[in-house]
Amino acid sequence: MKSEKKTNNKTYLIVVVILALLSFGYYQSQKKKEKLLHFNTTSGEILEIQETFQRGYYIKYSYKVDDKKYYYNQKLTIKKELVSVGDVFEVKYSIEDKSVSELNFKKRINNE
Repeated sequence: MKSEKKTNNKTYLIVVVILALLSFGYYQSQKKKEKLLHFNTTSGEILEIQETFQRGYYIKYSYKVDDKKYYYNQKLTIKKELVSVGDVFEVKYSIEDKSVSELNFKKRINNE
């Protein structure tokens, strides 16, 4: 009986921790979206393409605002074959917090 109760308590604790983590992730996502409601744009260069185990590809990019360089990671939402390190795209960044940004894969910038 006692070991069954301990197992139930551990299961309950695990469920609570998972729900807390999911809630925190959702909250952070909503906070980022809210900050990006008031934005400006600049150009950003892809620095790295990383494959994350069971989560797909992520890109690391940099962009410059007011002579300060920022770095951000974002999930790759288009086919990996369509982007390369060094490609430049439009970046939307928050006026409130310039370190919060989103790369727009639909607006490639040609450096010619």
